[in-house]
Amino acid sequence: MNMMEHLETRKCDVSLYLGIGYGPDVVCFPLYNFGLKRTGTCFYRPNGPKRVQNDVKGKYYTYISKGEVGVFGMESIEFSPTILLVSGIFKATALHRLGYTALHISSISPRNLKPQLQLLNRPYFAIGDNDAEGAQFARRYGGIQSPVDVDEMFDYEIERMVEGLIND
Repeated sequence: MNMMEHLETRKCDVSLYLGIGYGPDVVCFPLYNFGLKRTGTCFYRPNGPKRVQNDVKGKYYTYISKGEVGVFGMESIEFSPTILLVSGIFKATALHRLGYTALHISSISPRNLKPQLQLLNRPYFAIGDNDAEGAQFARRYGGIQSPVDVDEMFDYEIERMVEGLIND
């Protein structure tokens, strides 16, 4: 399976994004600040060890310029009036593919993120993973825990969950 086929299995439509680069064993997702300045990159290596925390040889490695914030999904900012916050690029891509505005924000402290979100003057909700960190994420930003990872759900399950979150 080549990298494009792999990304499709992860519900990632690369045509929705600017600046995604990939090679035989890595995908580079651009990260931006809220002024749409590129501030970093998240490197994804499907065959890398997942348990290695932010190491260049691990499954995920994120680099953000010192003093900057970096989010993935700023291209989706006009997709829908509500912003969904997630902790994972592939969770964001699954939501983008269905027309939702979603930002992957896992490496940003709430102290730096909340003022930026308030400047957008739009409602936002978090969708946390089904674990202790996901519960904390959902509480911190106001939202829910997903019963399973968003990128592992069927489209109709995602839509039902998001509509319930937004309309409650």
